[in-house]
Amino acid sequence: MEHRKRQAVFCDHLDREGLDAYWLVGGANVRYLSGFTGDDSTLL
Repeated sequence: MEHRKRQAVFCDHLDREGLDAYWLVGGANVRYLSGFTGDDSTLL
């Protein structure tokens, strides 16, 4: 699952930066990390 690998890399980056959360908006960004293809989306 490519999305799982992307999520793991993203979470590692958040840890290195000392961030607890990151807010993604925009269909392309949400789709890249989660695979969600709906019309309206945000990812926290």
